[in-house]
Amino acid sequence: MKRWRAILAHAFAVEKAGPAKPTPAESQVVDRVLHEVIRRQMTMPASIFLESVRPMTYLGSQAMHFFSPFMTVLIEPGAYRAFSSFLEKRGAVDYLVGRMEALQRERPPADASGTDDAR
Repeated sequence: MKRWRAILAHAFAVEKAGPAKPTPAESQVVDRVLHEVIRRQMTMPASIFLESVRPMTYLGSQAMHFFSPFMTVLIEPGAYRAFSSFLEKRGAVDYLVGRMEALQRERPPADASGTDDAR
């Protein structure tokens, strides 16, 4: 009986709630993606989208793994794998939204002409 308890002790364990902690490789890829979202001034739509698909984040990451043979032709394979692996974590959406808001606050406000000099 003790053996079975030891085997099943963590069978249904889930990660703790709260933002996920990305690895350095994942953090670099996430920042690259979020900088592009901010550059295109899509912060609010991205936040709304992420919050609305929160329950299906893990399923989306599995779909990314499924399509990786096709996508890695277009996107750097290491970065693609790191991003899809990060999305598997329970608190990935919390981290993405929080990091996007932090990066948005760090970015200087756009000039009145509406042009972006970073292009």
